[in-house]
Amino acid sequence: LGQAFPSPPHFALPPPPVLIIGAEIDHLAPVKTNAAHYHQLIPDSDYVLLRGKVGHFVFLNEANDDMRRRLPDLFVDDPSCARQAIHEQVIQLAGDFMRTHLGTSAD
Repeated sequence: LGQAFPSPPHFALPPPPVLIIGAEIDHLAPVKTNAAHYHQLIPDSDYVLLRGKVGHFVFLNEANDDMRRRLPDLFVDDPSCARQAIHEQVIQLAGDFMRTHLGTSAD
């Protein structure tokens, strides 16, 4: 949906602190036209690109074997991508962001 916001005037009001996390091989919401695009439009936003074969659905919960078989597009990642490790990284990023910008804790 990043294309719906072509220029900074769409963000005329001072935005609250914003953390944007992109996945390098997200084919549904490509980084260039979504995460990176929003980062360029939102002043002082924080942006993290999860590098490697990290795709769109990596942010979903891990699934049991039956769900992985039934919905592989949602729950089977590239072997080089450890979903649990990505989740831990995102939790850490969110906690750090909240402590820095909101004076609170994710704990």
